[in-house]
Amino acid sequence: MLPTIIAIDPAASTGWAVGDYGAGASGLLAWGCHHLTTAGHVGWRFASLEDLVKETLRRFPQTVALAWERAFHRGAAATRYHHGYVAILSAIAARQVLVAIEIDNQQLKVIATGSGGADKAAMMRCAERQFGRVPATSDEADAWWIYYAARVQMQRGLSGRASA
Repeated sequence: MLPTIIAIDPAASTGWAVGDYGAGASGLLAWGCHHLTTAGHVGWRFASLEDLVKETLRRFPQTVALAWERAFHRGAAATRYHHGYVAILSAIAARQVLVAIEIDNQQLKVIATGSGGADKAAMMRCAERQFGRVPATSDEADAWWIYYAARVQMQRGLSGRASA
């Protein structure tokens, strides 16, 4: 069984993907879109993300890296939530002793489409070409690309921040 990478596109509608890497890797193994709980206390959003990642780790115990889109300014509320999501992901990576990989949003677009200004439709079209399947949502497509970028980094030995 090859080691796996969990990729997260953190948002109220969180895209996630799991894929393997290394010699003989088959690529994407599982993926989806998880709608984080938004009703009630704001903390439920963060708890919902934590539950998603912990369940994915339980399903894929060979996971060695957790990758996500680096936080950037998106407007007041979205920025607040995204920074919270990144804190949760960083803490999980540290506790599970996983390599933590942050992928820059524009870098992700360049990897996917060749343009740092690509829109979501372009990201989805390129995901279909690269992965041979149609993503259900743009969040899912982003998670696929986060996995792809993290896989390339891991294979090149540029593993981001190692959590300890």
